[in-house]
Amino acid sequence: MEQSRRKVIKVFLFLAAVGVATLFLAQGIFRYGQWKKDHSRIPDVVASRTENGESFLTVVANADRIEDKQEFVGKVVDMYEKNEFHTTRFSRDMGEPPETVYMTVYLKKADIEDGSPVCEIEYKTYTGYISFEE
Repeated sequence: MEQSRRKVIKVFLFLAAVGVATLFLAQGIFRYGQWKKDHSRIPDVVASRTENGESFLTVVANADRIEDKQEFVGKVVDMYEKNEFHTTRFSRDMGEPPETVYMTVYLKKADIEDGSPVCEIEYKTYTGYISFEE
């Protein structure tokens, strides 16, 4: 009787250890996926609105820092023109495109809550004029 009780306890402890290890593994996989997304270095639009001929975009750089801001700004404007953002597609068949696009850029999605953008981009779609402010 004592031997079967010990066996049950050993099986229970083994199953508990496997369960805990599985939880740690699942959490690690989730966190790695989030880390990978935050460090992909591929800009993406996370919010947009258009009113009165102006578009306002919230862009995340998905990086720890932006090495060359001028190059980055050019990349983001090019992605806007080619409609290449991953999570947002802009409808180009409904009316006139916005005259001005204002983009507020953050390093990561979590930085949006802090309210500290890395830079602000103003893009005039008809003239191609681009300005950015750090």
